[in-house]
Amino acid sequence: MKKLFQSLLFIAILLLIVDRIGGKILWWINENTKARPTSIIKYLAESANEDLIILGTSRAYRHYDPEILADSFKMSIYNGGISASKNIYVHYILLNMILRHHTPKIVCLELSKEDYYSPDKSFPYPFYFLAPYIGKEPAIDTLYHYSGDYWPYKMFHLCRYNAGFIRNMTHLERGYTDKSNRGFIPLKLPKSRILELENEPIPTEVDEHKLLYLQKFIALCKQHDITLVLSTSPQFSKAPYKLYDPLKRVATKNGIPYFEYHTRDLFLDKPEYFYNATHLCDVGAKAFTAIFAHDLKEYLNKEGMVK
Repeated sequence: MKKLFQSLLFIAILLLIVDRIGGKILWWINENTKARPTSIIKYLAESANEDLIILGTSRAYRHYDPEILADSFKMSIYNGGISASKNIYVHYILLNMILRHHTPKIVCLELSKEDYYSPDKSFPYPFYFLAPYIGKEPAIDTLYHYSGDYWPYKMFHLCRYNAGFIRNMTHLERGYTDKSNRGFIPLKLPKSRILELENEPIPTEVDEHKLLYLQKFIALCKQHDITLVLSTSPQFSKAPYKLYDPLKRVATKNGIPYFEYHTRDLFLDKPEYFYNATHLCDVGAKAFTAIFAHDLKEYLNKEGMVK
């Protein structure tokens, strides 16, 4: 029995050593890869210093052209949209990471219906790509505690890199490099596609915990004197006017502007502007950004923030 215990203890210590050494190696890979979204998260967490920062999911970095916005506002712009970050929790974490070293003047947050409801009634899990920052960012620790996944990721460092390991490894030498597009990656119109206009259903249940974190996001911006703008860009679907009512109510309660373009049927007469039902192509993104820039400038003029 004693020998068995000693053998088990030896194996446990060996596995712990492998885990810690492996975790340090994978953290180095995480810090040096050119894979997106890892490199975008690193930039937001360590280097972002722009006046206006855009946050949201892939619809953010596919739809908002920083060059057009920079021409309109004469300020530095960065598009920090993260693919597969379809919930307010990720946006809240990223804002916290940015504020550790920089306070932007304006934050534009692209929202969707996923920011106020959970389709499967469970805690959403698409922030696996933030797991490497457990123990480094309190907002991440809090949400992993809430999800019930904190201790496995806290104890076993290798677990933190399960989802992004292959992607990060294969993009160590080549991959996403942001030199001039400021985070914006437009989609080219595919040569062949079929787009059918569908009706967007209204979710029957509201996730109050998500709305709580939207409120936390707003409060954090107010605390740091950041002008927050909420927006929902166009989709190729018919959306009932009340689709975003839960988000609109939070915006109204806090005096936050919400530029909501989906229920306005914007570009439904221009299917050539869409890559697919949820994303604009490059031509559509430029047309949309010009409209958004105009609306945002009108609001900021009214607030006396730009001339």
